[in-house]
Amino acid sequence: MITLALPIWQGRLSPVFDFCNTVHLYTYSDGEFAAGARLQFISEDAYSRAALLRGAGVQVLLCGAISRVHRFALQQAGIELHSHVCGEPQALLAAYAAGELHNFRMPGCGRGLRRGRGRGGRGRRCGSAF
Repeated sequence: MITLALPIWQGRLSPVFDFCNTVHLYTYSDGEFAAGARLQFISEDAYSRAALLRGAGVQVLLCGAISRVHRFALQQAGIELHSHVCGEPQALLAAYAAGELHNFRMPGCGRGLRRGRGRGGRGRRCGSAF
């Protein structure tokens, strides 16, 4: 069983982890996801957040943008990080299970794919497949 955390804002993955207030937990077992608890962050401190997630048994975090200090704190806590993704929670969970999170990269995070550049920004919308 794997416990995943997704910071949620207005029904979608929060665009910046550092400033999110709520994280939804999901467990993944035998190819199925189950929604779990919601955690409220009471501090913006990176190490406090990482400790809260680790204490809740979180093993994997899916998030949008994230600062270096938060990334480092999560790594130190042993939490696997998949950053710079965006979209609706259920679509992201399905992509995680299928090994296809690359299809949900935030705009500008194509890592060399250059989709949409030089064409007036007509690249894919956040969360759509390539």
